[in-house]
Amino acid sequence: MRDGDGGCEAARGEPGIRFEEFSLALQSHPRIAALLLRPPSVIEDEVRLIIGKRVPRIRDVSHVVVHIGVYGAKAEIQIVTDKHLTVDEVNGLGAEARGWLLHECAGLTEVDMHLELDDVGWGTN
Repeated sequence: MRDGDGGCEAARGEPGIRFEEFSLALQSHPRIAALLLRPPSVIEDEVRLIIGKRVPRIRDVSHVVVHIGVYGAKAEIQIVTDKHLTVDEVNGLGAEARGWLLHECAGLTEVDMHLELDDVGWGTN
């Protein structure tokens, strides 16, 4: 690493950030702190629990993938609903679930909801 490139002082063998400074920074950014303390698998489990509790008309959560980024976590979620629901009804359920997740799941800053068509029988007669 070259001097003056904005790199970490600790990487150049100089003292880095002190624990007290790091602790204060985490206290002022609780969403980031929540991410650092929770692995993606814990967030995935919480996503499933929140949707199951708050939006019971969603029959199942077939897939959850969590990406941890600089400003928070993004969840990509595939849901299973009753195949007789209209597109507007499914869209409303997805929006409701997204709202609950952003409100209740610490560290989650973005949610992409998708309908799982293979598990609902949409492609069958």
